[in-house]
Amino acid sequence: MFASTISNKPVAIAQPVSPQKQMIEFQHVPIKQVYHLSIFMLPNVQFDPDFTALIYYQVIPENANSPNGNNFGQITQGDFKLLGYLNANKQSSIFKINPGNIDIPAGSGTHDEGDIDMDSGISENEEVNIVIGISIEPNESAMQQLDCLKVTRDSNSNALVKANNSNNNIPVINQSLVLNVSNKIIGNAYNYLSSFTDNNNNVSINKFNDWWDKFKMKMTNDPNYLQNLE
Repeated sequence: MFASTISNKPVAIAQPVSPQKQMIEFQHVPIKQVYHLSIFMLPNVQFDPDFTALIYYQVIPENANSPNGNNFGQITQGDFKLLGYLNANKQSSIFKINPGNIDIPAGSGTHDEGDIDMDSGISENEEVNIVIGISIEPNESAMQQLDCLKVTRDSNSNALVKANNSNNNIPVINQSLVLNVSNKIIGNAYNYLSSFTDNNNNVSINKFNDWWDKFKMKMTNDPNYLQNLE
């Protein structure tokens, strides 16, 4: 019913684990190639609109034991992480996975549990196995889990923005200042271009390009040009 691709690997077809769960596994994947994961329903598949396919993934070091489908019945537990979903109206998706934030399961014998620091000596050719779990669940149950995922992502995103603003001392944009500068630029363009209007009050795009080139040149030559612009 489902298939998936990742960088430099052929399309892999999902294998059933139980009536409502399927699994796809990619082996020998260099960890720095793990950037995008695409998954889609196979052509001519009729998917029940009352259900949603939740997409999970797990990264397993090469020297760790692969699930092999034997203990994969509870794919929503353990170290599997929810990525997103497919349904009757959304039959394909591409998920972005940051290799710097891939979690290695605890007890793998290779790394401690937590985010991998890609600058901590991990080889570009270090290989892992990527396991994709697909759990087909009623829409109501699936939406509850997706809502939780959205809340978690929003929370992490807000925390990251606050941390970046704190660390980099990013100033708050003054809207009135932006409006004032914008008005100056627009006024300068209008004054220049108005002398080149034809009988229909149209201006050749070449004249606009001339104005823009001259404006950029003045900005480059005079760092205070905008401040002194009337």
